Amino acid sequence: MRPDDSLLSPSDRSDDAPKTNETQCAEDALRAREAQLRAILSTASDAIITIDQRGIMVSANPATERIFGYGPNELVGQNVSILMPTPYSHEHGQYLKRYLATGEAKIIGSGREAMGKRKDGTIFPVDLAVSEVGQLGLFTGIIRDISERKNLQRDILSIADNEQLRIGQDLHDSVQQELAGIGMLAQTLLNNLNRESQSIPAGIVEPFRDLSRKILAGLTRAHQEIRDISKDLVSTRLDSNGFMDSLRELAARTDNLKSVHCAFKCEEPITISDSSTATHLYRIAQEAVTNALKHAKPEHILIELGVENGHLVLKVADDGCGFDPPTSKTGMGLKTMQYRAGLIGGNLSIAPVENGGTLLACKVFRGGIHNEEWHAQQQK
Repeated sequence: MRPDDSLLSPSDRSDDAPKTNETQCAEDALRAREAQLRAILSTASDAIITIDQRGIMVSANPATERIFGYGPNELVGQNVSILMPTPYSHEHGQYLKRYLATGEAKIIGSGREAMGKRKDGTIFPVDLAVSEVGQLGLFTGIIRDISERKNLQRDILSIADNEQLRIGQDLHDSVQQELAGIGMLAQTLLNNLNRESQSIPAGIVEPFRDLSRKILAGLTRAHQEIRDISKDLVSTRLDSNGFMDSLRELAARTDNLKSVHCAFKCEEPITISDSSTATHLYRIAQEAVTNALKHAKPEHILIELGVENGHLVLKVADDGCGFDPPTSKTGMGLKTMQYRAGLIGGNLSIAPVENGGTLLACKVFRGGIHNEEWHAQQQK
């Protein structure tokens, strides 16, 4: 549907009274501006729509029809919710009602990533910016298809994951084996010192024996740390059965550290059929735990998996010194978690905990998660 002329200016009206040259020039200038605006809207590559205060579309440019797969005259008069999957459609309606009632702007006047829904039901990622046209009682939305950008992010993360896999395999196949060999030599040296202790003066053998024990203990610790690092890096793509086990193992491995207690909580078994979604969620949990250990210095960490309103939610909470997202925007860990959440149709949020600490939550709306399966679990 082409932009509604009534939005651009009052329509031409007939007037029996003769027009002055000044009036005629003003009307000609207005028509020229209208034609220019129509040309801009018609040639824009982004979808541009206007809606009234009820969420009904008043106009839509050709790019909207192309991006969402609708034909001419199919969008105007429809609620804008037909262009969004749940829960975005419901949330958008709630935001609009709240803004009109309270003036509280959550998405009005700002941009955010969301999901769009084409006529054929296909769901795709978009950048959404909504502005108010106060004098007309309308809202303008500019929507950009960012599928290509998300595919690029997915490729970059895939490259990073493959590089991690290579490094992990190298650590396992070379460094770890080398440490194991040196450890065996240190143990042999200690055994020889113990066996020959009777023939060597105590003042000589004891310092060497003590040094051998320290070398052997250091090698054992280094071997264990390399093994843990290698295991984290070489984690394969998770299947539906391995996701919960991997989170449970992550919690147990973290709990083995002397400085922190870590637990995994999941009320009921949750199955994720898409291995990519499971892998990205695990990496988010892994990065969140690493960040907490590195920056927050917590005593307790909780990894929780559950379902809220039919949507999968992964939470990582700690009781550390807290986390300030605005001052940490340059951190690659946070950006990587946000990218991963976006690739699986999720929303990542970080907020302080009331009694101190940080709560990271990733809510997944789609991406290989079967809502019917979740609803069945909720009804048990």
